[in-house]
Amino acid sequence: MEFDGAPASNLYGSDLRPDFIELGYELFLDKHKFGATFVLADVFDPNSDLKQLDGTIDIIHAASFFHLFDRDTQIKLAKRVIALLKPQKDSLLFGRQVGKVEAGETPANSQPGRLLFRHNVETWAELWKQIGRETGTEWQVDSELIPTWTSGLVKERLEAEGIRQHRFTIRRL
Repeated sequence: MEFDGAPASNLYGSDLRPDFIELGYELFLDKHKFGATFVLADVFDPNSDLKQLDGTIDIIHAASFFHLFDRDTQIKLAKRVIALLKPQKDSLLFGRQVGKVEAGETPANSQPGRLLFRHNVETWAELWKQIGRETGTEWQVDSELIPTWTSGLVKERLEAEGIRQHRFTIRRL
């Protein structure tokens, strides 16, 4: 099975919880034909099964992921992503996350006392400059804030709070 020219056997996915992988199979009805490899792992555990993929991945898609953490944890996450990518020019990370016009910390609704960091274009680029300095790597960061993907009153409330969808592409130089 191929998807946009990529053999599914070349695709890897990872999640901490197996039920999310199973939900995906239920949604797309492709468990017995998809052919990608899923790795159950905690991305922050350096000894998890993700370790087998270190330095082997050309492109990583991270959707609705970085914004789940505070800035310091995002730095740890980015360094882990870098370890998964091939250490070569044009290795690529792309995705989307919740962003905010006025970047900064925001409380996690589901976990009282926990803070999340929502980026704008400038703070996201600065984060990757810092990561580059700390890892001896260099990254081209392209990103944009666009209207949220919701509609109606929810969209109006989110946009009034400065919430936007933040799309990004980060390429190793």
